[in-house]
Amino acid sequence: MSKRVDFSYLIGGGFDSVSYYRSELPINPASLPVPMATGITTKNYSDLTAVEGKDYRVRFESIRGVEKKLSGEISIDTSINEVELLIFADAVVFPSTTIVDSSKMPKTLMKTGNVKIVDTVNKLYDDGWIYFDGVNDNLSASISQLGTSDFTFECFIVQDLVNSKSYGRLMQIGQNNALGSILLYRQAASNPATLTLALGNGSGYYYAVVGTKTLQNSIPNHICLMRKSGIFYLFINGDLDGSNNSHQTFSISNNPIFIGSNTAGIEEFSGYFSSIRLTKFARYNTSGFTPTQFKFSKP
Repeated sequence: MSKRVDFSYLIGGGFDSVSYYRSELPINPASLPVPMATGITTKNYSDLTAVEGKDYRVRFESIRGVEKKLSGEISIDTSINEVELLIFADAVVFPSTTIVDSSKMPKTLMKTGNVKIVDTVNKLYDDGWIYFDGVNDNLSASISQLGTSDFTFECFIVQDLVNSKSYGRLMQIGQNNALGSILLYRQAASNPATLTLALGNGSGYYYAVVGTKTLQNSIPNHICLMRKSGIFYLFINGDLDGSNNSHQTFSISNNPIFIGSNTAGIEEFSGYFSSIRLTKFARYNTSGFTPTQFKFSKP
């Protein structure tokens, strides 16, 4: 589905025309891709071919005779209005306990334990990483009810193999065992480890997707749980790790969302998170995709 994206920009001095560059990869000024549009003669432009749910990098180039000037690079998210939760591991001074939701309608984040942003792991796209030490740590926030609608939950993680635990939650929505709750957890404390999605039926959980792909050690893994047209999909690093079409009427009717452990602050995930994003839209191809290679966009 196409998504219109409108741009306005400033150009110092005169110009003959402007070219528009858009890519799902960072744009290298020394090796520009083929422009999406050329010959633009105004200081505004509407992209009518962007795809909903995509993260893009964008640059504009002004041309005056033989002289060309390239803009800085910006990122855009064509589903930014559907982003329900957006948590970056950003800080000026480390360690930091200031962790916020950067979505368009920011939620209040509640912290349990000593969750903090650290820079002890090589950064990816955020300034650092949110560290959960596996001792009563979690983040939580009240979100809009997902019900049976499409959504995409994604983040980058690095396992802490020394303190890893079985059933360590990457994400849980709702109270333990409650009807309409879901949880995504790490299956084993030992190496290797895999992931499982479980759905609450009111007295316990039943497995919806049992992953088989091994989480890579000591390097970032992109984790994605997506629901599209009622079908749950689990991805690791963009590779499909399982799906289930047997729960298309299952309604996620609970609150809040927990990151890093369950509602009681136990069965914790030990390790590092960055770029946590929940979108009320199914962003990715169900057969697999390439995870973003730059920082998620802010509103």
